[in-house]
Amino acid sequence: MKKNKIFTGMLLMLGFISCYSQNERNPIGAIIGFAKDGYGAMVTYNYSLQGRKSMIVSALFTDATYSAEVDKIKYSDITLSLGYSFPLNLSKRRKLIADFDAGGVLGYELYRNENYDLSRGKIVPDNSEVIYGAYVGLGIDYLISKRTYFFIKANGYYHANSDLNTFVPFAGIGLKYYTN
Repeated sequence: MKKNKIFTGMLLMLGFISCYSQNERNPIGAIIGFAKDGYGAMVTYNYSLQGRKSMIVSALFTDATYSAEVDKIKYSDITLSLGYSFPLNLSKRRKLIADFDAGGVLGYELYRNENYDLSRGKIVPDNSEVIYGAYVGLGIDYLISKRTYFFIKANGYYHANSDLNTFVPFAGIGLKYYTN
């Protein structure tokens, strides 16, 4: 049931972003990939500033299982990131583009188990919590048609107040579409 809500939320957000961006020259993208101990999906939107520099807004949905010796805790993270992106390398014909981005993260960590007394003695609460932190990322875009790019994205998220994972890597592949 929760996966359906996450998927529906992602589709609604992608629809909102694509409707809003039809009059802009900004790319939208969708990525599927792997997060720490699980999998995830990301939706991105870049708002162009100057040249190829841009503000980037992204939503990441992950589903994972935290393992601590014999204990396993199922959880999901839903995070919204706001950051700044700038190009690292640009080929002459814009066929291959590399971008670096960094920014802040705000989200929600949903626990799907009851209270656990982990082997290390730490107790994880059964109620979900707000998480916050920062992220850095690297993306590589490869032109496949006039406005569509295949891209690879790798982000590292630092959740300052998470009970389970303070560092969550995410890497995936997806498509990016440049409007107008």
